[in-house]
Amino acid sequence: MKHLRNVVIVMVLMACLVGCGGKPTNMDQNTYDLGCKALQIMESYNKMEIDEDSAYNQLGNIYDMLKAREYEDSESDQEFQNGLVTTYILCYQVDMTAGNDLVKAADNLREVLNK
Repeated sequence: MKHLRNVVIVMVLMACLVGCGGKPTNMDQNTYDLGCKALQIMESYNKMEIDEDSAYNQLGNIYDMLKAREYEDSESDQEFQNGLVTTYILCYQVDMTAGNDLVKAADNLREVLNK
């Protein structure tokens, strides 16, 4: 009986872990993909694999693409998620120039993307 209970507990925990991560349900695929690309750039910069100017410019390009997106009234949840992603990209850029904690800034975007 104890063995069966342990198996059930393990299965429940595995099901919970499988449900974590992935694109948020109310975020459109393009915003998610661009957000993931921005996160990769942030991680590369945090690891000193790319220089500040390159990271800043690449993030700026992604920011511009996200800001140019237009949504219909029925897509307000997607527009809100797009706004969160653009906000965290902009905050990261500001933190780069101000010398603030960049890991925390990248973690904010990671949380929005469920990564």
